[in-house]
Amino acid sequence: MKRFPTFLLKTLLSFAAIFVFINCPKGGGKGLLFFPSSGESLVHGIAVFESSHQYASGSTYVIGSVVQNTTGSTKTLTIKNNGDQTVTLTGAPVVDKSGTHASQFVIDAQPADTSLDPGDSTTFTIHFAPDNSTGVKTAILTINSDDPIVGNYSLNLSGTSTPTPVPRIEVKVGGNSLTDDYSGSKQTFGTQENTTSTARTVTIRNIGDLALTLSPSVDITGTGAAYFTITQPSDTNLSPNESTTFTIKFAPTDTTVRTAKVQIHSNDPNVGNFRIQVEGTGTPTPYAKLKLTYVNNSSLTEDASTSTPSSPYDFGGFLLNQTSTAKTFTIQNVGDASTTLHITGASVSDTTNYTVSAIGSTNLAQNASTTFTVKFRPTTSGIKNAVLTVTTSNGGTTGASTSSTINLTGSAGVAKVNVSWTNVKEKAVHRGNGGYKVCYKAGSTFTNEGDSGVTCVSVPYVSGSYAPNNKTILVEVPSTTYYILVKAFSEYNTGSAFSGTTVSVP
Repeated sequence: MKRFPTFLLKTLLSFAAIFVFINCPKGGGKGLLFFPSSGESLVHGIAVFESSHQYASGSTYVIGSVVQNTTGSTKTLTIKNNGDQTVTLTGAPVVDKSGTHASQFVIDAQPADTSLDPGDSTTFTIHFAPDNSTGVKTAILTINSDDPIVGNYSLNLSGTSTPTPVPRIEVKVGGNSLTDDYSGSKQTFGTQENTTSTARTVTIRNIGDLALTLSPSVDITGTGAAYFTITQPSDTNLSPNESTTFTIKFAPTDTTVRTAKVQIHSNDPNVGNFRIQVEGTGTPTPYAKLKLTYVNNSSLTEDASTSTPSSPYDFGGFLLNQTSTAKTFTIQNVGDASTTLHITGASVSDTTNYTVSAIGSTNLAQNASTTFTVKFRPTTSGIKNAVLTVTTSNGGTTGASTSSTINLTGSAGVAKVNVSWTNVKEKAVHRGNGGYKVCYKAGSTFTNEGDSGVTCVSVPYVSGSYAPNNKTILVEVPSTTYYILVKAFSEYNTGSAFSGTTVSVP
């Protein structure tokens, strides 16, 4: 076996010793430039570092995000010579910049050294100061040198200008977002007059990046402001994404349309006074209404609700303690829907000769009706007049209590007899001072109106071709036979003689 040449072995050992020396941290060596001691491959020539991260020529350095119109923090970048010979930085300035937004990237301090031996480094500082516009800003950083490998070094710069943090108000009712002073966001209310509507809840949220301050919170203005009430928000300082609420109610006193604007004051720079249009309409209050009807002596239906009928209802003549048939009267609620008429009573002023039955129902829904009856039973002789009154607690205007009346009449111990005769123009009864006299006497006939026991009543001419030809008289019940005569009188007949006209008594 041949022995390894002694010269070659010594040469290899010498190289190994040099390798150990220049890579030993305590030996003062800087390490082999083509065998980096870190895990990241070094660029051969000049490169820029931030901390331990290197940026080769042509790469991009992202400086970060800064709020528009403000100055970002200063960044320190290191220029290092990773080559094996001295490099001179030849630029003036050493670090220069160009590009669309170059002015927004500011070089605070240029490198102190411009001549870098292998492994040497120098630093410079830079900060990002975006203008008032937002978005991504770019520039190119240039370091000219005599580096035979890299030459003129370039680094792409990128920074983002973000909007200035501000509070932003968002106003919602339910799930609907409102727009400031917009008719499409109008809040409409409808409720019965003299009542208060259900509360409408309004939510205020801060969707901005800065605290939203409500000051002086919420108020209301406009011609109809007095008809709306608002509560104040429980929280007037809202951090981003926080919310608070307040309510609006409408309280009309009539049916007039009322409008106003609710104002939310805040420090939102765009909408410092957020306005909500509000409109309310009062609906008429439903009221019950009394209607009292009956069939009168002419077989016509009479309504006593609006006014007392001009003629009383006449029960007729009856013997003492004789009872008439029951007369029916009808009460109806002719008011609005969803109302109830409360009847408080039906009474008569003469309870000796008239009796009133119980009312069928004292609470009537809309259009419902009920009845009661009145009977006449005279206890003494003569004409008996009375007033029938029906009362309610809510059947009048605007729900007030009200009453309706009907006059009643009846005769006791006497009978009403209708006397009629043939229409003639005898003795000029159809003149202005003409007419008839109806005279009657119980028990025996008579010849002159002045005879003993004779009662006469006049029937004067009024208008038309003839004087009236009928008259109702009262006779006692029971009684003997009554004798009735009719006399025509005028300027041509002033005596006491009677007419020859025929008298009819039913």
